[in-house]
Amino acid sequence: MFRLWAIGETFLQTAIKSKTFSLVLLVLSICLNSCMCSAGFDSRGWVHVRDILLPPGLPEGPVAVPIESAVIEKCRPDMADLRVATSDGEIVPFTLEEASPIIEPEGFPVNVAGISRNPGQWTEIWVDKSDKIVTNAVMVRSNSGNFVRQVEVKGSDNTRELYVLRMDGLIMRTDRPIPLESLRIDHPLNNFRYLRLQILDENQQPLKIDSILCFPPIPEVGIHRQLPLRVVRNQSDPATGSTTIVVDLGKKRFPVCRVSVSTGAKQFVKNVRVMGASSEASGMPWKKICETTLFRVRKGPAIQERLAMNCSPETSRFLMIELTGGDGPAVAVDSVEALGSVPLVVFDHRLNRDYQLLYGNPRAAPLSVRGAGTQVNVRAVAEASPGLELGEEKKNTPRPKASIPTHSARDAATSPPFRAAVAIPVFLALLVVLILALRALRIRRARRSRPSRLFHVRW
Repeated sequence: MFRLWAIGETFLQTAIKSKTFSLVLLVLSICLNSCMCSAGFDSRGWVHVRDILLPPGLPEGPVAVPIESAVIEKCRPDMADLRVATSDGEIVPFTLEEASPIIEPEGFPVNVAGISRNPGQWTEIWVDKSDKIVTNAVMVRSNSGNFVRQVEVKGSDNTRELYVLRMDGLIMRTDRPIPLESLRIDHPLNNFRYLRLQILDENQQPLKIDSILCFPPIPEVGIHRQLPLRVVRNQSDPATGSTTIVVDLGKKRFPVCRVSVSTGAKQFVKNVRVMGASSEASGMPWKKICETTLFRVRKGPAIQERLAMNCSPETSRFLMIELTGGDGPAVAVDSVEALGSVPLVVFDHRLNRDYQLLYGNPRAAPLSVRGAGTQVNVRAVAEASPGLELGEEKKNTPRPKASIPTHSARDAATSPPFRAAVAIPVFLALLVVLILALRALRIRRARRSRPSRLFHVRW
């Protein structure tokens, strides 16, 4: 028996001195920490939760979940309180693609290769892009005042063969009835190196040409969708020449980033203001979203118009569009369209797992795993995982920490993470006790086997 104890003590002492034992302790410590972390995060403080509805048969991999305006309105301004969690409370790393406005690209200057004039008839401008660059608009910058001129735009690769891009362009700068400047001419997308602009002067003084700008197409940034809406009110006031339209974007909507109107009016210039509100109830304050000038101007066969307004992504449910000013009659608006920017939460989906979105915690600490999701092409992921949406909003009810064991508590106590979290420290404690016991036994045995000393006593 004592020999067996000695062998065990020798083994433990050898293990303690070896690096293997230290490695085992390190692994056990990591396992203990991971088991404790897998118990889930404390969701107290989060007010709202929605189930993430996954379509049947969705394969594993990155998925993109659209986030509605109703969620954004109840989040922190920086949306740092968003959390994606599994049904058992495990935090899931994700990437947030926020709502983005329509980005209008800036024009770049091009070389004016030559200007020729036929007094009173036309001014011809040759433009050299320096390369075959894709563009879809050109701007004539001039400091001349109070003019409206027709412009023809043609393209060429060699300055000899010309192809018509637009014959009915129109540029203008006017002071009445509302100050208006429109010097840009949109044309079909092309990569011609050379452009020829012919400005029809029509017996007027030629324009002073300062420079020419060309514009690349609008880049595809973010995901945008046409929003369904309902017209609540559409009224015109002949006395003031104003028109007011109120539209409801609905409960399930995304932040609006562009509003456009359709009208049969042949010609008009109006100041336009767009305002938003969360409700149409009487007394509800309206906040200004954007303000600009909408117009439609004709001269012969040429026409120039601006019927759309871009704005920063706005979560308001109701929009009020007011057309005022000018010396013409009220503009009858036939219809209104709204374009929304879709925020997305992108994360890696695993089979047989359910997910929830938690939000509404102004005191939430920064999330270390936010943005730790797979770096993917968000547009491609959104197109590859259609049909994802959020369920109805529910009040978050965190799991209570009951002092009396209940059925759920007993189930949790028998779960593998809980057993591991309890068994590992108990095992380590028993191991230490065993080592101390063996050491004490060895000391006791050494004392018993030590030979006694003989003392000589003189009588």
